[in-house]
Amino acid sequence: MKNNKEKVNLGIDNYLKIEPSNFKRKYGVLIKFNDDKGKEKGLITYEIEINAQKTDMFLWLYNFDKKNVRINDQKPHKNLDVIATECNLALYPMQLEIGWKQKRKRIINSDIIRANWNEKRKILKNRFAHELVDWYLKTTDNNIQDDTLLNKAIEQDIFLCFYLAPIYQTYGMLTNMTEAEIKVPILPNTLPVCFLSELKINHEISNYGSITLRMEGFLNEERSAYDLVTLKDIPVTPSNENKNGRIEATFQLDKNSKIIKSIISDCFIELPYGKGRSFRMEAFEI
Repeated sequence: MKNNKEKVNLGIDNYLKIEPSNFKRKYGVLIKFNDDKGKEKGLITYEIEINAQKTDMFLWLYNFDKKNVRINDQKPHKNLDVIATECNLALYPMQLEIGWKQKRKRIINSDIIRANWNEKRKILKNRFAHELVDWYLKTTDNNIQDDTLLNKAIEQDIFLCFYLAPIYQTYGMLTNMTEAEIKVPILPNTLPVCFLSELKINHEISNYGSITLRMEGFLNEERSAYDLVTLKDIPVTPSNENKNGRIEATFQLDKNSKIIKSIISDCFIELPYGKGRSFRMEAFEI
């Protein structure tokens, strides 16, 4: 039986790239967190608006704005939930300059982020009075005022981790495959964990008129299990204890523009002392 499905065509060099020089998109995002036993620990949903413009052959300027955050399917109403949400939103609107293979170059609007935060901090401090509130404000203030900590805070964004994953690059002519490292913020308060991933583009356009790209990878982290349990940013303590992790993600891309339409990703890491974690992220264009 003849297969009449449309084939994916990436051009002469088999290079996957975004076709338009500018675009706007809006996504609904859901992230579900689980502990090492698979028990759900929290659910976050939000909307994110993206405005992107190509500024050079290999440079893009991305504007991200996060809105309508809900925790466990409801608007933040407890004081600490409100504070935590507002501190996270202090990073937005955010402008990032992105280089070749989606490498993050630099934050463009750090001065504006700091000015907006200084105003918001005054409002929050007057509105809430609690030792933990002061801790949140002080921690956020430290993160935003210091360039290194500001970049580290942005690296903790799970959606950005996948949306800016290095999927736009050259793929094998026959296999439509390549490899890439992806650093995933699966553990809190430490640098993202490294996974070595295989990327593969389906040869045929899907029934929904999109290009399907799958990512599968395994843990490829220099830090030991004990380093990760104790939230070290660099390898410090040799350890014979087991660590294991996997990542799987499916991207649907518009067949013409090559812009992401949806992402579904699952990631887990197994660590000793009950410190393993997992999450699922779903993002769909709305």
